[in-house]
Amino acid sequence: MRNFCVPSILFLAFAAQAFAQDTPAVSLEMLRDEGIEGFEQLPPIESGIRTKMHGAPRFGWGLPVETGAEIEFIIDAGSGAASAFWSEARPDGGSLDWVERIDWSLAGATLRRDSAGAFKLRVPPAPGSYEFNLTLHTEVRDQAKIEQAARDRAVRLTLLVEAPFDAEGDGTIGGYPIGIYPNPRNRRAPSIVMNHPDLYQPPAGFIYVTPRIHGVKISEHFTLGDFVPVLERERPHYIVIDSRLVEALETAIERLRPVFATPAGVNPLKILIGFLSPNQLAQLDKRGVRVAEFSRYQYGDGVSVVWDADGDGMMDDLDGDGAIDVNDARRLADEFDTIQRSLRKFGGVGVGAKPKIPGLPETPYVDIDMRGFRQRW
Repeated sequence: MRNFCVPSILFLAFAAQAFAQDTPAVSLEMLRDEGIEGFEQLPPIESGIRTKMHGAPRFGWGLPVETGAEIEFIIDAGSGAASAFWSEARPDGGSLDWVERIDWSLAGATLRRDSAGAFKLRVPPAPGSYEFNLTLHTEVRDQAKIEQAARDRAVRLTLLVEAPFDAEGDGTIGGYPIGIYPNPRNRRAPSIVMNHPDLYQPPAGFIYVTPRIHGVKISEHFTLGDFVPVLERERPHYIVIDSRLVEALETAIERLRPVFATPAGVNPLKILIGFLSPNQLAQLDKRGVRVAEFSRYQYGDGVSVVWDADGDGMMDDLDGDGAIDVNDARRLADEFDTIQRSLRKFGGVGVGAKPKIPGLPETPYVDIDMRGFRQRW
């Protein structure tokens, strides 16, 4: 455990944005408040950490980060000076004293403060999942009234440090077979791929996932386990999750819940097929399941989904005709098309009669990906 004294209330918030977007950070509460007694006038709380995932993280959520990344804590110093203890004069001649302390723990990480007063957390260099815990302790003393109040605020995140992938190597990470990604500049590649070769490059980093952390949330409605390969749910594996995909899925739930009269508290958007690596696609091919060579599953921005509010694993009757068929999938696909256009983040949207992979429910479904240009099937 390390102790750091800081001169202000610290608020960790996350920008609802994709990797390279310049949209402003959003200040949203994610601290667990342990209570305050007798004093309510705390300094203002400001914005904080920029993230790769969609939405405002909550207590205990997972945050994918690149190895060696540095996370910045934006601090509002309020009316305080640059020390852990300061006083404010009161009209009655008394003083208001503030004392603050940060306790934090993260094996292999470092926390520093720059010349501007911002704190920066350097994540551990080794890939894997790490529990980050931080507690901000604030004491307020009113000397005139001889009163004192204390407040503890806690933050807990699971930092998912990505393992770098060498696209020119043997297709493995630490001996785990990722596979060789297809060459988009190969003359045998489809013309649509050859016209956008930069959008078919191998991912730079992978998240290491074990069954123990399948339940770690990465957004309001989705966990790591929702995206794991269907063939490897029971053993450690590596996956890629594109933030633009998570944003599109969360936007769909938010906008379509009233459209399809889905009750609150239910996650109606079920992922049938999440990430599939080139090696996993090759294994499926050996079983007679043909998947497109440049399938977006392997880039982490494509999934197959159903709208399943009743939890039976099947597509719901979205068009109200009393039957569950591909027309319901088309209804959902049309909505995803609208969502991509409204987000101005484009990709593929298509429908299928039933998944090809054995063991999945025989239900119509929708494919959605965020490849970077519009494609329909």
